[in-house]
Amino acid sequence: MALPAMSLASILLSSCSKSEIIAPKKKLRVGIIGAGISGLQTAKILFEQNQFDVEILEASDKIGGRINLDEQVFGSYNIEMGASAAYGNQNQWYDMLRSAQTLETNSKSPTSYYINGNSFNLTELNQDSDYLKMINSTKDVCDYNGSAEVSVAQYIESKNIPERVKFIFQNRSEEKIGTSIERASIALNSGEGLSKIDSNMYQISGTNSDKILYREYSKILPYVLNNTAISAIDYSGSKVKVRDQNQVLREYDYVVVTVPISILKLQSDDVNSIKFLPTLPESKIAAMNKIGMDGAIKIALKTNRKFWHEDSKAIYCKGQIGKYEIVSEDPANNSYILTATVMGAYAENVLNSMRESEILNLIQNEWATYIGTTASDSLVSCHVKNWSKEPFIKGAFSYHKLGGESETRKELAKSVNSKIFFAGEACNTNKNSGTVHGALETAYNVGKEIISMSV
Repeated sequence: MALPAMSLASILLSSCSKSEIIAPKKKLRVGIIGAGISGLQTAKILFEQNQFDVEILEASDKIGGRINLDEQVFGSYNIEMGASAAYGNQNQWYDMLRSAQTLETNSKSPTSYYINGNSFNLTELNQDSDYLKMINSTKDVCDYNGSAEVSVAQYIESKNIPERVKFIFQNRSEEKIGTSIERASIALNSGEGLSKIDSNMYQISGTNSDKILYREYSKILPYVLNNTAISAIDYSGSKVKVRDQNQVLREYDYVVVTVPISILKLQSDDVNSIKFLPTLPESKIAAMNKIGMDGAIKIALKTNRKFWHEDSKAIYCKGQIGKYEIVSEDPANNSYILTATVMGAYAENVLNSMRESEILNLIQNEWATYIGTTASDSLVSCHVKNWSKEPFIKGAFSYHKLGGESETRKELAKSVNSKIFFAGEACNTNKNSGTVHGALETAYNVGKEIISMSV
């Protein structure tokens, strides 16, 4: 305290030889492509280590990716029009929803079924031999451990499910796989998407869901650069050079790519494609081509009447749009909100080109045919979110196509030259692809790998 002209640092340095001086460690720069939940979580993990400078380059004007938390419909309702559920209650996504005091709805809650114009609840269907055969066949599909290269549709056809209840299996399966059952491999999807059929599922309440990501990732939000779409990633030198669509060039020590696989698979001359220099390894490109991510359309519906069983949380009926989730009930104002999600061939080939009014008429006609005119007449409006047309997402979530291999996701998740890392639900190797918590798991894997390389 009595040495006015010398700092503590200079005193310490003067007592050491040059060989003993330890220079302060320079922070490593990490560029993260995409501000979906895997990108946000990766950034948070690295940021908290205090040895990395992180920067998140997000192509759109908001965060969240396929978690679309702030969609306002019908004037006053906030409805999740993207990832709307947590599978199971032993994962981080469930914990986030719970801490935000969102409404938890178990997927095994009562459901209303409409078969050949008749209404059934689950108690009644459990006495129905056709339904019980369908349930047993569903279990066979989920537990499948063979190697036959057939689609889910081909396999289930061999189980001879009665036609009057087959639509229940199809709707339950397609929402978990992410595409039409004709397109998905039974051997590779049975342990992933199809295994979610019997999982407890907890729905997001629109009341507080828009605050979840902003609260969880508040510390790293200042490092998100929105409206920064990436056109090229050059990892040929000592630094990784990232060029955006405005020709701004940034350099990083490591880059983490978290964009959906649909964007990774775009050809170099496609709009919003990312060009890698040098080209990614052939093994990784082959893995990408064995994973599908198909069209997806989510529909919010408003009715002025309740026509389903008391306490039901879902409705199944025949038709091209065959399952509806009951989101909210407001009998005082004769207002009821439902959602439906369609993925795969019908979303791409039919709904993709239809206007909202046409989709509304389609559903009205299907309800009139398969549920009754009371239901059809109650439908007053709809709101459509077409994920296929989102320029930086282009679809639902990943699944194993026919011709895939068990090691495909492992190859997809591998880093390249210890510089380029990959995260996101498609890279999940723990059988949790197609889920938010699966995307979070990949962020932990990448964060751990980068930290271990930097020690």
